[in-house]
Amino acid sequence: MKREKYAYIEGIVSIFGNIIIFVIKLYIGIMINSLSLISDAYHTLTDIIGSAIIVVGFYFASRPPDTMHPMGHGRVEHITTLLGAIVLFLTGSFIIYEGALRLIKPEEVILNIFFIFVIVITIFIKEGMARLAFYYGKKIEGDALKVDAWHHRSDALLSVGVIAVIFLNSYFIYLDGLFSIFVGLLIAYEAIVFSRRGISKLLGEKLPDDKIDSIREIVKKYGVKAHDIILHDYGNKKIITLHIDINASTSAGEAHNIASNIENEIKNFLGMEATVHVDTYDFDMTEKLENDFREMIKNFHEIKGYKDFEIYSSTKGSHADVFIFFDPQIKLEDIEKISDSIEKNFYKKYGIRLFTHFEAFHQNINLSEKNTEHVGDQL
Repeated sequence: MKREKYAYIEGIVSIFGNIIIFVIKLYIGIMINSLSLISDAYHTLTDIIGSAIIVVGFYFASRPPDTMHPMGHGRVEHITTLLGAIVLFLTGSFIIYEGALRLIKPEEVILNIFFIFVIVITIFIKEGMARLAFYYGKKIEGDALKVDAWHHRSDALLSVGVIAVIFLNSYFIYLDGLFSIFVGLLIAYEAIVFSRRGISKLLGEKLPDDKIDSIREIVKKYGVKAHDIILHDYGNKKIITLHIDINASTSAGEAHNIASNIENEIKNFLGMEATVHVDTYDFDMTEKLENDFREMIKNFHEIKGYKDFEIYSSTKGSHADVFIFFDPQIKLEDIEKISDSIEKNFYKKYGIRLFTHFEAFHQNINLSEKNTEHVGDQL
């Protein structure tokens, strides 16, 4: 079943179920004069709006690519998450406001056992809807459905509190308003969490570290190295791009085969499309230049080590990158002077631009074995 089918099922069940529950709660709330229950009813009403947003959002997200959107419309799903979170936040704010008014002017709540029994039934229905949304949300990794699940669960929790308030309000008349404020704050907090997640996905997130490690292991089998591993998340479509360093002596055909094999393995293992860009890499030249670089930095006692010395080649020429670790007590202006001196000497000697990236040295820095010969030396 396609992702949008799960969203449609959850959304339709949610919309029709919440319409029935809204009418029941609103009627009972008016009959027993319970602000908590009336607020709960309007919270259910916003659940209907939120579910409708999800259904519409997944409909647009499932539309095929077009000339204006060659990667499809999947990011509409993230926008849907954000819109759902906004509705959730407004719901929480409304409940807080109404609770504050009830604190200012408390009123007695009428106890009715039959109505309480009906509310208990709606609690079980809402929790069932929440579990359905959580299940589908986890199955398709859809945050929008998880937001909707929290709509349902917060509604169920609110109803549990409403029952307690109805029983206890005669002993403490402010309980109705206080509980409404508490639930409103809980709902607003969940809205903030989901809105931050939606915004983060729209801005673009990096791959989880375990998936990056898996990609590096796949690439390593072919005797090459990977860098610039990037996730492009389009909602229902995710693409990984990465660069691999291949020895410059490798034929074009062999390089193409290596890249294709890596793309296929990543797709089979992670279930995501992959695009591999090949960078030529002269291993013999790199080793020679790195040895010379190591000798060069021995002239600076302020340098405690380095890592990731790499040479990159393209049609525009070659350049080198390296991370240098300095004594943390050294002033920034002195570090810049040393880095500038190293870059100029390197270019003067080899005609290759060197880009140095400097960091403060500490004992927990993970340096590769070949790059630790100068770490901690006092020259």
